[in-house]
Amino acid sequence: RYIDQFLNIARKLAKASDLPSLLAVRDIFEANNTAYYVMEFVEGENLRSYINRNGIVNEQQLLEIISPLLHATQYMHDNNMTHLDIKPDNVMLKVDDETGQYVPMLIDFGLAKHYDSDGHPTSTIRLQGCSDGYAPMEQYAGIRSFTPQADIYALGALMMYMLTERDPIVASDQSTDKILAALPNEISDNTRNAIAHAMQTLRGSR
Repeated sequence: RYIDQFLNIARKLAKASDLPSLLAVRDIFEANNTAYYVMEFVEGENLRSYINRNGIVNEQQLLEIISPLLHATQYMHDNNMTHLDIKPDNVMLKVDDETGQYVPMLIDFGLAKHYDSDGHPTSTIRLQGCSDGYAPMEQYAGIRSFTPQADIYALGALMMYMLTERDPIVASDQSTDKILAALPNEISDNTRNAIAHAMQTLRGSR
C-alpha cells in the first residue's frame, strides 16, 4: 500500500513537469521489491539559507517568492495531494540560467499524502511528522482526511518567517494578536490579513 501511494504521488508530480515551482520528476520505476522516482537536481540554496544570508525580504520580494509556491500548492490540492511539510528548508531558490533571477521551488515530498475523490487517504494512515511553527494544530493529532488547510497554514507561516527572519511559535501557543504584533508595520493590510487568516487555529477559518 505504501508503494502504491508512493507511485501515485510520483505520477501526479511527473505530470506537473511544466510547472517551474514544483521539483520535476524525471523517471519512475520499480526494482528490488520497492519503488523509486528520480527528481531533477537543483543548483541553488534553500529559503532559510537565503534569509540567513540576506535578512528579511520586503513585501514585493515576499509576493514574488510566495506566488509561484501558491501555484505549486494549488496544483497539489487540485490533484488531491497535500504536501504537509512546507517550510523554509523545503523551498529551493533555483537560479534561472537565462534571467539570473531566483525561481522558488517546492521540494521534499516525504510527508505528502494522496487522497481519493471522497477525501480518503489512498494508503494506511501513518503518523505525520510536524515542523513546529509551520504545522497547524490538527496535524499534531494526525490528519485522516484531505486537509488542504494544513498547507495553507504552513504558507502563512512561511510568509511570516520571510518578513521576520524568525520561525513562528508552535501552533498551540499561536494567536491572531501574536501574529499581527510580530509582522512589520510597513506591510499592507492585504498581506497582513492574508497571513493572519491563513494561520487561524480553526482550519475552517483559513
